[in-house]
Amino acid sequence: QILSEVSAMSVDKTSPSRGELHVVYLDLGDLQSVRKFCDGIKSKYKQIDMLVNNAGIGFYPQGSSLLTPQGVELIFGINFVGHFALTLWLL
Repeated sequence: QILSEVSAMSVDKTSPSRGELHVVYLDLGDLQSVRKFCDGIKSKYKQIDMLVNNAGIGFYPQGSSLLTPQGVELIFGINFVGHFALTLWLL
C-alpha cells in the first residue's frame, strides 16, 4: 500500500492535468478484497468510463501460499479469477 501511495504522489506531480487521483487498496488474489473494492467504487462513482485489467503475476512470490484465501491456485486466482470478478462486479 505504501508503494501505491508513493506512485500516486509521483504521478500527481508529473501529470500536466490537474485532475484527481484516488488510490484504493485492491488484492486481486482475495475475492473479499475485490468485492470490497467494487462496492466502494460503485458507491462513490456514478460510472466507470474505462477499465484496464493489466495486473498479474508469473511466479509465486517468495514466502507466499500457493493458494488464494478462497482455495484457488494463486496464479490462476490472481490472473484470471480476480480480474473476472472485478469486471463482473463493477458492471
